[in-house]
Amino acid sequence: MRISTQSFYDQSRTAMNLQQSNLLRVQQQIGAMTKILAPSDDPIGATRALGVSQSLALNAQYAASRTQATHTLSLEDNALQSVTTILQDIKGLVVQAGGTLTDADRGTIATTLQSRFDQLQGLANTDDGNGQFLFAGFKSGSMPFVKQADGSIEYTGDQGQRLMQVDVSRQMATTDDGRSIFQTVQGGAGYVNASGDAVAVINADTGVASTHTVVDPTDPNYGKDFVIKFLPDDKYEVTVPPETAVVASGTYDTPTGNQIQFGGIKINRFSTPNDNGTYSVSLAKNAGSGVFSANSVLDPTDTNYGKDFIISFPTADTYEVNTVPPGAEPLTKGAYTDGSPIKFGGVQINISGAPAASDSFTVSTAKNAGTNMFTAIGDVIAALKKPIDTGGSAERAQLLNALSTANKKITNAHDNVVTVRSSIGSRLQELDSLNVTGDSRTLFDKSHLSDLQDLDYATAISEFYQRQTALEATQQVFVKVQKISLLNYI
Repeated sequence: MRISTQSFYDQSRTAMNLQQSNLLRVQQQIGAMTKILAPSDDPIGATRALGVSQSLALNAQYAASRTQATHTLSLEDNALQSVTTILQDIKGLVVQAGGTLTDADRGTIATTLQSRFDQLQGLANTDDGNGQFLFAGFKSGSMPFVKQADGSIEYTGDQGQRLMQVDVSRQMATTDDGRSIFQTVQGGAGYVNASGDAVAVINADTGVASTHTVVDPTDPNYGKDFVIKFLPDDKYEVTVPPETAVVASGTYDTPTGNQIQFGGIKINRFSTPNDNGTYSVSLAKNAGSGVFSANSVLDPTDTNYGKDFIISFPTADTYEVNTVPPGAEPLTKGAYTDGSPIKFGGVQINISGAPAASDSFTVSTAKNAGTNMFTAIGDVIAALKKPIDTGGSAERAQLLNALSTANKKITNAHDNVVTVRSSIGSRLQELDSLNVTGDSRTLFDKSHLSDLQDLDYATAISEFYQRQTALEATQQVFVKVQKISLLNYI
C-alpha cells in the first residue's frame, strides 16, 4: 500500500499533538494540584465538589458569625458583671445607712450612691466599640439610657433583640435590651413593702373632707396633685394641675356626702360644697412612726395570693387590709398591736411603732411595686439627703421604710441581672459547642472534597514521565521515518 508523504506528515502531526496534549493535561493537573480541571473531566465529581465547596463556605460564614456573637456576648457579660458588683456595693451602702448616723453621714452615703448611680448609667450605655450600644435593642445607634432634667433616667431604646445566624438551624440573640435588664424583675421576685401616702385636702370653699382611702397606687396619676371643682347640678370634675384635662368626673350626693375616686385614691365624704368651689388635693407621707418588716409567704395557694394589698389605719389603733383595687369588704381588719404580725392573702408582715390615723402601707408584687433600678436608687438617694436629725420618730420611720423598700427593689434588680448573666453564659456555652460541631463538619467536608478533587501526586508524576516518554518516542519515530528515501537504495 502506498502512503503519500502528505498522509505521513498528517498522521505524525496528529500523533504528536495528541501526546503533547496528554502531557500538557498532566502538567496542568500537577500545577493546579487537582485532578478536575474542568467539569467535563468528571461531571459527577465536579458537581459533588461544588456542593461540598458551598458547604465549606457556609460553614466559614457561620464560624465568623459565632466569633462575632461570642465577642458581643462577652462584652455584654463583662458590663453586667460590673453592674452586679455595683449593685452589691449599693446594697451594702443601703444597709449601712440604716444605722445610727448623722445627717452628714447619710449625706456622704448619698454622694457615694450618686456616684454608683452614674456608673450604672455608664454601664447601661455600653457600646461594642463600633458605636453600637449593646442594651438599646434595635435602636443601637443612639444612647438608650438618657438622664432627664429632674435627674431620672429614661430608657429610649426598644425591646428588640438582635439575632445572628450561628448555625444551619440556629438563630441566637446576641444582645439583650436594656428594659429587660435594668427595668424588669423576675416573676418569682415576691412582694415589696412600702409606706403609703396620706391625702392632704386644702379647702378653698366651705366643703369639708373626711377620711380617704388609697385604692390603687399603680394608677398612672397616683402621687400627683389634683384639683376638685364642684359644678352646678351637683356635678364635679377632677383635673391634674397645670393641665386642664379632666381625669375624673361624676355626680355628688350633697345631702349625705359621697365618695369621689380619682388617681388611685378615694375621698370618702365632702359636706356642703358650693358651686364652682375648688379643693386642692396633694399627698403627704405617713405621719406616724410605723415601720414595717420584711414580709413572708404563709400560703401561696391562698385565693388572694399574687394580688397587691394595702394596709390602712382608719385610726391609730385599728387597721384594715384590702386588695388593690379594693373589694366590697376588707380582707381583714382588727386592733393594731405594736410588733404583732398582720396576715392576709397568704402573706404576713409585722409593723412596729405607732402608725397615725390615715397612714397606710402597701404590699405589692415586685412587678407592680416599680421595677426600674435607677428609680429605686434615686429614691433612696433622695431619702438620705432629707435631714432627720431635728425631726421626730415619724421622719425616722419614713427613712427606715424607704431604705427597706429600696433594699428589696435593689435585691430584685440584682437577681434579675444575675439571671440575664446566666442566660448569656448559656449562650456562650452553646457557641462553644457549635464551634466544636462546626469544626468537625468543616474537617469532614475538607476530607470529602480532597477525595473528590485532590491529585494523587505519585500517579500523576508517573503518568507525566510516561506521557513525556511517549511524546519523545513519537518525535523520534517521525524523525527516523522522514529520512527514508528511495535514493538511499539506488
